[in-house]
Amino acid sequence: MGITKYNKGGIDWGIETKDFEFHSLEELDKNMKKAKVDHVRLYGLFINPKSQYGASPVAIIEDGYINLPNHMVEQVQAILQDAEVVEDIKAGKCGIKPRTYEDEKHGKGTLYSAEFCDIIE
Repeated sequence: MGITKYNKGGIDWGIETKDFEFHSLEELDKNMKKAKVDHVRLYGLFINPKSQYGASPVAIIEDGYINLPNHMVEQVQAILQDAEVVEDIKAGKCGIKPRTYEDEKHGKGTLYSAEFCDIIE
């Protein structure tokens, strides 16, 4: 393949994202509860290097981007470097779901994180 593989600047996930907007995990959680689903299909991931709070991970779902918490940067970077998992995402075998937790350490109340899941059909 050679050096030309580095020209794209990232992984081509094969999904048109031109009109996508960014959404929070909280919004995703509310929408999933309305739809009565426990996960959504993951179409891709990337690291946004220019977010307001530094490098931030982002999930691509069917109709938009989901901002992930900064504590997931290393996890997303590891996924992006795992060719087998990248192929599973492209094949529609991976999902994502919000997870809530209480921030007892800093008193910020309910916060959101995400979990990845395998989709077996």
